[in-house]
Parts: sequence; C-alpha cells; structure tokens
Amino acid sequence: MNLWKDRYGSFPPINAAQAKNLKTFTKNNGLEKTRDLLDAYFKTPDTWFVKKSYDLQTFLNNTTKIAEFLNTGKITSNAELRQIDNALGTMSTLDALRKGEI
Repeated sequence: MNLWKDRYGSFPPINAAQAKNLKTFTKNNGLEKTRDLLDAYFKTPDTWFVKKSYDLQTFLNNTTKIAEFLNTGKITSNAELRQIDNALGTMSTLDALRKGEI
C-alpha cells in the first residue's frame, strides 16, 4: 500500500476483514491486474475517491469505474452526469408536449 503512503504520508488503516477482501480480490484477479487497478485508482481524479481518501473499501466497491479509467483514461464527471440528466428531462418534456400531456 505504498500508493496510499506516498499520498498521505503513512500506511493506510486496514482491518482484518479489509485485508481478507483484498487478498480474495487479488486471488480472483491476479496480482498484476490488482496492482494496475490500484495504480489507476490513485490516479483517478474522481471527487468521491478524493472525499473517501482513496480507502480500500471504495476501491473494492468501484472496480468497474476504476477499470474504465484504466482502459480509457476518462471518468464521467458530475458535470457530465448533470448534462445527461438535463437532456433526459428535456426529452421527457418534449415527449409530453407531443402527446398533449402538457
């Protein structure tokens, strides 16, 4: 966990259950892939990851998002999510207008 230590200056607090979960994750995914995902995790500028101080549980719960960043170098930002939500709202409004519901 030198990645965490490099960022925060100490080793991360990991309890026995978290260590077991990481061991199982590594067994299922392989050491190299686990290292790649952890490296990508600490490079991902996701606000939730920053807020959670890149803790182990957040890593384990977000491996799909981390793998996406690892493979594409991109993340979906909150601004992009708001744009999608706004577009869906606009589409719903237009659909309701067409149907005479508004």
